[in-house]
Amino acid sequence: MKTERNAKLYFIGSAKYRIIVKGEIPVSQSQMFGGFNISVRETQANEYETFLEGDILDQAALAGVLGKIYSLRLPLIAVNYLEENDFEMKKNNNT
Repeated sequence: MKTERNAKLYFIGSAKYRIIVKGEIPVSQSQMFGGFNISVRETQANEYETFLEGDILDQAALAGVLGKIYSLRLPLIAVNYLEENDFEMKKNNNT
């Protein structure tokens, strides 16, 4: 069932995603995620969460990114598809 919210999301084709993991991606490993905007935030529990945002070519590439996160042994918190407007607003707020 196709809804208004995911009308532009397909199995094959690029999409913008926000991936959130618990902990920090080591600087020495950040090149594994070239093309992503990476930011780290401290939680109220004095822990860190890393946010990766950017274009992912297709679902196979998404699986590859998740595999890289797994190889770093960082717990996955969320994977969110971003509507075009959500991504652009977030990108513009960071500049």
